[in-house]
Amino acid sequence: MTHDEFLREIELFLVSHEMSPTRFGILALNDRELVRRLRRGSDVRLTTMEKIRGFMRRSNQAPQKEDGLTKFETPTRTRRKSSPKAAAAQRQFSLQTAE
Repeated sequence: MTHDEFLREIELFLVSHEMSPTRFGILALNDRELVRRLRRGSDVRLTTMEKIRGFMRRSNQAPQKEDGLTKFETPTRTRRKSSPKAAAAQRQFSLQTAE
């Protein structure tokens, strides 16, 4: 498989899955710059190509729901619990603004 054929396969995957190149790189190899480098002409090792193609094969299966999310959706960030010191400061601020 040539570089151009491999890149075309990725581009078709991106369009058919409505996925951004950055998201693809992160999901496939945890590399947000992957597609950008490939578009600029960089080559990848055969083992890396197989990992990417394996990701695309797995992703072409019907999306499975896990915890109510499809595999391409990410959960929204939950608010971090504040430290006791921050919570006390927030209470103090609330009391001052309530007056």
